[in-house]
Amino acid sequence: GLNPHRNEGIKIVFFETGTCDLIMDQRTFNLHAGNFLLTRPWQLHKFGAPNIGRGRLHWLILDVGVRRPHQDWSWPKWVVMTKEDLTDLTERWRRIKNPVWASTPSIAHSFRELARCITAWGQPHAVSRMAVHLNLLLIGVLDALTEQQTNENEQLTPRKRTVEMFFRDLKDGVDLGEQWTLDRMAAHCNLGVTAFSKYCRELVNIGPMEYLNQCRLERAAQQLRTRPELSITEIAFANGFNSSQYFATRFSRHYKVSPSRFISESTNSGVKK
Repeated sequence: GLNPHRNEGIKIVFFETGTCDLIMDQRTFNLHAGNFLLTRPWQLHKFGAPNIGRGRLHWLILDVGVRRPHQDWSWPKWVVMTKEDLTDLTERWRRIKNPVWASTPSIAHSFRELARCITAWGQPHAVSRMAVHLNLLLIGVLDALTEQQTNENEQLTPRKRTVEMFFRDLKDGVDLGEQWTLDRMAAHCNLGVTAFSKYCRELVNIGPMEYLNQCRLERAAQQLRTRPELSITEIAFANGFNSSQYFATRFSRHYKVSPSRFISESTNSGVKK
């Protein structure tokens, strides 16, 4: 299968034949012929759990100028849908909770025509023909979402989702070594400090700096157990602590044991360092 990845644009995947497992948002979806998939640039996803079976799928990535949920979408100029329809499609796509949908004959036809455009790329009018079928595909996606979204999904607001994604990255160890301050974290999420702190408490029930330190300590504890080639000082700096002494103090306060004792106890209990 493919490694977990994000795309630099929105993605549409149509499964014409075969089956495949998709892992996204910590959920597993079984995709089969007749499904289509919609993703957004900030969604980490993986095809195959672990392998991808035989089948035929079509995929398309469009750059709409966003990387985070709070940003405004900017569609390519060749998209000729009415302003109202394009706004409707954008809002539905931004807020969908379920990434997998039932395809329609219109969507299947558009993807097959797009495949023909690619295989006959040297023929006259190929670009115009492709633009036509891309627009028909987007209209088909809007029709499918309109029909299948019987109830409006309850979603986090785009700004709150941006904070949620930032915290998820911290939890996964991404950018923990950065010298984050409250102002820098808020600016990273394109929010003021007050709004950022409010969303933080709604999501994790503690303050931003406290959550940051919690993620750093959890990551450090994992590395103390599993990275014996790293010194305590190296682990401290890798996780954003300014000194090994400060790290030892925070670690001891949190885990009720010093980092060196933590390593010793992990080793004695049979946990691989």
